[in-house]
Amino acid sequence: MSDDPFYTPGRKHAPPVPRPDESLWTVRKGNHQMTCELRYHGESGVEAQILSDGELLIGRRFESRALAVQWAGEGRKAIERDDHDPRR
Repeated sequence: MSDDPFYTPGRKHAPPVPRPDESLWTVRKGNHQMTCELRYHGESGVEAQILSDGELLIGRRFESRALAVQWAGEGRKAIERDDHDPRR
């Protein structure tokens, strides 16, 4: 058992270290560039964002990185096939 008290008034905690955004893929379609990035929100999960020419097209938050990567992969396939809107 630790000798540290259960509660120390005024104790300063180190701020959480933010995790940098992660680029997953880039696809060029005609004159447009589509990219997908992961943004980490700590305990709130991971957000996958698909951008068209740097502008947010769609973003979706997931509980885990694995789920976000899976969704992003399906989005990439749809964009490469060009058979439907990746926002679905």
